[in-house]
Amino acid sequence: LNANWLVDASIGIGRTDLDSYTGPLVAKANDDRTFGAVSLSYATNIGKWQMLGKASYLGSKDEFDTTPKTKSKLAQARVGGQVAYDAGNFVPYVDVTFIRDTTTPPGIVGSDNDRNATQLQAGVNIYSSGPLSGGISYSHEAYRKEIKNDILVANLSYRF
Repeated sequence: LNANWLVDASIGIGRTDLDSYTGPLVAKANDDRTFGAVSLSYATNIGKWQMLGKASYLGSKDEFDTTPKTKSKLAQARVGGQVAYDAGNFVPYVDVTFIRDTTTPPGIVGSDNDRNATQLQAGVNIYSSGPLSGGISYSHEAYRKEIKNDILVANLSYRF
């Protein structure tokens, strides 16, 4: 929208073929997934500090061709912020995001109590004057009882 405000949206489809082997028995199923997301972000710099606020809505639907057919929907609203410090080639950051599941996947016992979570994230992006860059981050969803979500991500990029 301008130098500080950004709107982005994504939609997609996917298909997964599942094969489960138990001794001589084989169970097969296909999962057709559709998903979409829209978000609004505001970013600004104050000296070497970078601040970002973001609100987003995410939704997905899975349809399994099992007998009987099974469907699963998940929708989430997210609001959060990130603070980063530009230390030259390194940009460490921390992020806090509040999550509200607006639908519950079927079959998850106690998931009605797990609709709210707080995602805590810390990481560092590493930049170079050459073609290689990268980063590493760790995130943890707190305050859920039945659903656990911890993610460690490392990335490496090469500029041509």
